[in-house]
Amino acid sequence: MIFDHIAYKDYVYVSLGLIAGSIFAALYQFIGHTQFQRLRYLHVVKKRLPHIVMVQARMVILFNLVVMPLTDASKIWIISTTIFDDASGVLENTSSYIKYQIAATAVMSTITPTFIYLIQHIGAMRLWLLYYQLKLLQSHQCLQWGEQITRQFRNQDFFLRNQLRWGNPRWLWKPVCAGWLVVSTLLAGFNFYIVHWDVYPGFEYAFRALQLTVFLLPLVFILFLRHRLPERINDNLLFEEDFRMTANVMILSTALYLSGLGMMVAKWQLTMRLTIGIANIFSSSAPSLVATVWVSRKVVRRRNINLDLGISMARGLVLDQGVFKDRLLRKDGTRALTLVQELVILFADREKMVAMANWMTRDYTLENFLCFVEMVQFKEMVIVIIQSRNEKFDEKLVIQQRHKFFEHCPQSSIVFGQLALGAARSSQRGSVVLEMATIHEDDDTKNGDAEQQDEEPEESIQLVFDETKEMETPHRETAPSDSIQSIREQPFTMVDILSGATSVGGSDPRGTSGNAEENNMVLEDEDVARFARSAHMLFERYLKNGTPWEINISGELRAAFYQLERTNYSTLTPMAWIELYDDVLCAVHEYITQSYARMIQVLRDRQRVREEAEMKKGR
Repeated sequence: MIFDHIAYKDYVYVSLGLIAGSIFAALYQFIGHTQFQRLRYLHVVKKRLPHIVMVQARMVILFNLVVMPLTDASKIWIISTTIFDDASGVLENTSSYIKYQIAATAVMSTITPTFIYLIQHIGAMRLWLLYYQLKLLQSHQCLQWGEQITRQFRNQDFFLRNQLRWGNPRWLWKPVCAGWLVVSTLLAGFNFYIVHWDVYPGFEYAFRALQLTVFLLPLVFILFLRHRLPERINDNLLFEEDFRMTANVMILSTALYLSGLGMMVAKWQLTMRLTIGIANIFSSSAPSLVATVWVSRKVVRRRNINLDLGISMARGLVLDQGVFKDRLLRKDGTRALTLVQELVILFADREKMVAMANWMTRDYTLENFLCFVEMVQFKEMVIVIIQSRNEKFDEKLVIQQRHKFFEHCPQSSIVFGQLALGAARSSQRGSVVLEMATIHEDDDTKNGDAEQQDEEPEESIQLVFDETKEMETPHRETAPSDSIQSIREQPFTMVDILSGATSVGGSDPRGTSGNAEENNMVLEDEDVARFARSAHMLFERYLKNGTPWEINISGELRAAFYQLERTNYSTLTPMAWIELYDDVLCAVHEYITQSYARMIQVLRDRQRVREEAEMKKGR
């Protein structure tokens, strides 16, 4: 039999088995990595930290395909040249390369725990971010959606307040990498010393216990988070299932390491070697396999179900109860024929808006909902001001991206808070006053009550214009026109705005348009400054890379807004201000439509389950 002449031949068999196991884990991880990469364009994958998942998977492949086999091979090399002298009763290494064998073993025994630390730190960081997203979801569920765009919103909650730090993977990478570097350097140095030189056995046992404790720290941290995680958060992106499955895997890893520690104390060397080897492969591979293979299969299964149903089929689903029971019926008795028309009905109904916001919160797409509301309100505010400055301007002819929300809809402080500043400056002068609704939500919305209240809102915004000023641009005289009768059939795109198609010379904020009928449209300097302040705050909240509320738009469109930020929006004409966010509104409206269709499907499935349960009870 092979290795019969070798002392501790069972160690060789164990090492060969561990090499085969680690290579198999690497190949399986490669399959998971490939599957996950193919799904990266999906929303459910984009939201689950794909960069971290990919880095972790690649580290696992490298560890199991290279590091673990080399570590075990170096041990086999030493064992294969070691014999037992029957006369003297001692082990003797007959190799002439004994120095190189010891050095190779020392180096690989140092690299192996370093890699395991790195993989565990990456895994712990990913799970912390998943936990943070779930807690953030819970915090959002405790708020009314309107509070998050008004002055009532305060970041009192830890998870709401620290999204840019503890909930931001870009910021979290630095402390995690620093911690890994310090710990791995110190332990690697001690490990190399123990392997390369003979030390007192008690010192070696103490160091191994310390090393095992460091191994277990990320696992214990994950178990603590699992204990703290609320039950049944019911997110729509499998975050909770992913977290709990990975935490269960971590529990098993912890049990394996603790078993190895017990075997080391009992001096069961061969069994300890096997158990610790399996624990190293399992603890490094299993969490990453959950994040790639298991999640990919879940996502594909859900995607196939959605494709079988078809998003367009949501229009034909009938609900017999709940807020969306008569979702197709307009106030005038006519019926909606498309999902877009259904959304028009939804926007005009407070209860439906609340239900939609709650759904999109669980869908981790609330940023699209809030962005849509605030940018629509910005557009309507701009139209009102331009109408007041230009008597012959007919706002009814602006038809692109016009949306109407329910009465007393929460108003954006970013948009209407800037109007309050202008009102305060003009309050002492002769003026025309326009009511701009309320900043705050009604009390019943704050309390989650679906009924409307009859009393007037406590605080309202008044948009004030000075009648004593002449309605003309201070920079350029334009030829008079009898009437601004029509607005351009095709709206400006961001390319038009940046190419200067909306103004002569591309620099005058109130300059003439390429359309002669727009040449008379003017704005005051104060109006332009107010628009620019609101636009900057909307950019900082929704369009800037890395913000907590960043929306998903094309890179070209985002770059266009970065360019506008650099110019402080100085090239925009009145019509360009009106159409500034039309491309963004089109994009987020599409996300809202898709989320709405999924919600209707889920509600219909739940209704079907209830109906089947009632039928069984009736029997």
